[in-house]
Amino acid sequence: MRRRVGVLFLVVIGVLMLAFLARGFLTKPREFGEAGALRPKVITTFLPIYVFAVNVAGEEADVLNFLPSGVGPHEYSFAPADLKKIAGASLVFANGLGLENWLTEIVKKSDFQGKIIEVGRGLAPNDADPHVWLDPIRAEEMVKNIAAAYRAADPAESTSYDQNAAAYIGKLEALHQSYNESLAKLPDKRFIAFHSAFGYLAERYGLEQVAVIEEFPGKEPTSKYLADLVDLIKREKIKVLFSEPQFSAKIVETVARETGALVYELDTMEVGELAPDSYEKIMEKNLKTLVRAFSPR
Repeated sequence: MRRRVGVLFLVVIGVLMLAFLARGFLTKPREFGEAGALRPKVITTFLPIYVFAVNVAGEEADVLNFLPSGVGPHEYSFAPADLKKIAGASLVFANGLGLENWLTEIVKKSDFQGKIIEVGRGLAPNDADPHVWLDPIRAEEMVKNIAAAYRAADPAESTSYDQNAAAYIGKLEALHQSYNESLAKLPDKRFIAFHSAFGYLAERYGLEQVAVIEEFPGKEPTSKYLADLVDLIKREKIKVLFSEPQFSAKIVETVARETGALVYELDTMEVGELAPDSYEKIMEKNLKTLVRAFSPR
């Protein structure tokens, strides 16, 4: 009886091991272009790039984000432990346009052997404002750039990447239409931003970013600059100031008290929840804020 139980136990173990093998749990991680193994590792730099990359990847790649939760790409300073994060990655997707200058040093000091794709390259006239993802039409181009990189590295799954990209671009197109329809009818769309982040959004939908409170990210404006800004707001009768959730609203509120302008919060998506639908949710929330801010009182 004991021998029979032992044989049965070995048979069960054997069946379980075969099942694991069949599902690929014991195979090596697959390189791009190699079918039949585990999914490749892809690294993104921050929230919107993660959302685009994970939607295009679908079930074909594991997408991990590099920056810690709550840390934006402007102020990031990497630690030695970060060098391990990109080890073994096949692709790193970055925004580019001067936003992730810290990435060059990390790659230089790490064992990274993959490719870095700057998905925002070519979408802006210069590197002065890297926030191209806040324009849904430019976001569509970023998604296309990501899909092209996946196809080039992993031609065996090209059809999947193309289908996933097309489905997500459909969502971005619907978002663009919502912005167009909601903002076109509003009369006065002038505003002061916390920092220079909304230029592409303004250009796309006929808004006017008159000035910014913080000329350089992370550097407080001088007293003279703020005084001149207050004079400008009063002279031009600008009624809308935009703060950002990742920065203190203290300076914005001070300017509001001096001018009588109202403060609203717009999210640049530099930090936030890493979820496949985060981009659409934040953009929809921003649209509601824009409509509320610019609607006649």
